[in-house]
Amino acid sequence: MALSTAILRAVPGAFILNSGISTLGMDAGTAEALRGMAAQGVPVLGKLTPEQFAKFISYGEIAVGASLLLPFVPTKVAGLALAGFSGSLVSMYLRTPGMTESDGVRPTQQGTAVAKDTWLLAIAAALVLAGWLLMLPPAVLLRRSGRRGPMEHVLRALAGSSTPRTPRTPRTADAHRARGGTR
Repeated sequence: MALSTAILRAVPGAFILNSGISTLGMDAGTAEALRGMAAQGVPVLGKLTPEQFAKFISYGEIAVGASLLLPFVPTKVAGLALAGFSGSLVSMYLRTPGMTESDGVRPTQQGTAVAKDTWLLAIAAALVLAGWLLMLPPAVLLRRSGRRGPMEHVLRALAGSSTPRTPRTPRTADAHRARGGTR
């Protein structure tokens, strides 16, 4: 796993795992209040009892946090788990009255704490993209002419490779003609 991917997984993973562990003993009053807010973004959550909701939230946060922290969980899978979690938080933010200004996007003072969860959604998108790029064969991402392609630096960064690049040789008119080009 590349260092950049490990950082993208470790920071939100530790934060979410800690939050899940902290909510394990949530009282019914707190669970009821949180369930009401969560039902704004994901209406089906309103059908759970406060006790069921408290377990669902704490176990869900623990699962998402652990999937991000465990290195054997594929990056794409961890990213999808984070996307589902953060997507529901962003949905709650956008649908809850009083969280956004009149334009429906910018946060109010009350919504600022939840609006920051858009960063988690961006991290999830980066992890899913990184996991998807690692699954593609290199020939798809690199030029087939033998020269280094524009995606090579991305692949090397994701793979954590520190192999130095070899300098490109300048093209000459003779070399261009030898490959069938005209000038």
